[in-house]
Amino acid sequence: MAVRKALFPLLVAFVLLSSQISIGYVLFVSLGAGWLATGWRRESVRRALAHPLTALAGAFALLVILSVVFSLDPRASVRALPGLSLLLLVPITIDLVDSLRRARTVLLATAASGTAMALLGLAQLARGGSDLENRIHGNLSHYMTLSGLTLLAGCIFLAFLFEGRGRERWLGAAAAIPFSAMVFTLTRGAYVAAVAAVTAYLVLRRPRGLLLVAPVLVAVFLLLPPDVRHRVASIADPTDRTNRDRIAMARAGGRMIADRPVFGVGPELVKPYYTLYRDPDAPRWRVPHLHDNVIQIAAASGVFAAAAYLALLGLFFARVAALLRVRRGRNADLTPAADQTHRDLVAAAAFLSVAAVSVAGLFEYNFGDKEVLMATLPLLALPFSRGMRHEAVEENAPGLQTGRVTGAGRAVGRIQS
Repeated sequence: MAVRKALFPLLVAFVLLSSQISIGYVLFVSLGAGWLATGWRRESVRRALAHPLTALAGAFALLVILSVVFSLDPRASVRALPGLSLLLLVPITIDLVDSLRRARTVLLATAASGTAMALLGLAQLARGGSDLENRIHGNLSHYMTLSGLTLLAGCIFLAFLFEGRGRERWLGAAAAIPFSAMVFTLTRGAYVAAVAAVTAYLVLRRPRGLLLVAPVLVAVFLLLPPDVRHRVASIADPTDRTNRDRIAMARAGGRMIADRPVFGVGPELVKPYYTLYRDPDAPRWRVPHLHDNVIQIAAASGVFAAAAYLALLGLFFARVAALLRVRRGRNADLTPAADQTHRDLVAAAAFLSVAAVSVAGLFEYNFGDKEVLMATLPLLALPFSRGMRHEAVEENAPGLQTGRVTGAGRAVGRIQS
């Protein structure tokens, strides 16, 4: 029982320190082993393991394992298998986050971790500046990892600004720290992702706020340093070398998929086989990956693995959309206002952060960036967690208590576990 009580603090410690990959893995192994050892007889653990989100994560893992078996070089591809264990974070989070307070704790831990990395990156900036040949990365291995973690942190803080009440809304101002570091990584995909996530949130939750998007973007653009403005302006430049490189990668990935659609060339093999599939005039001879989650997964592990990844995201977005729409229902005030506010905040933070990292995944293979993946998976599972499920669905879904099922009630009821 004592071990079980220590598991949630261990999850929080993992979220706080997962940016430090070695420490993160030690904490994850301890967390996973403790959760499985103490919970295999518990009904909540069995439900978490049988949850549709867990099932989709398991299907993805199984398809990747099969792609290793049928790989062009199984001995090289087998190196991808240990990373699949991180998907266990999905049922662990679903089970251990059994209250809104715990959900908020996970959010704040994720935001704190990203903000700490942002401060290290900004300290680097103060010492030596940032340019395309020398980008800030904090104490992480790559500037894109820093951009991913700061993107998550900034989006979580924005949720406090949008959905918080009273003093906690001031936490939204803290978004300036991670977003500043993100901007100076010069990672254009992160810029697009942040704007896309906020725009999608406004469409879903606050349509009138869309009127402010263009003026705010123009104001921010004008306040940026000249080199950053130039970087932003190059996003739509078809002659930009990096843009041409991304297009060449997509074409090469398409050829890999056409050659081996079911199981792909094999995990860890996109890099060595890229030279065989690249355009003759591609800007680079070799690339580490294809800079797109869907194309990379399909090329390495097949179209069914890519479909499982998309289904995982589809289930997540269906769930958070239902949660965020509930408040608009006529009977949406069935729970105390404080609980409703906290639930909205958790749902909005999960939506903004996962939407942002998913859009960024169109330009970068961040599903293969272990630090970013460690931070993202608990956020992906939060809307399905026990605390959110029981309070958001059983108590707050319109019609579930009154016996008359409204549209919003049906939407949430269909998506619950």
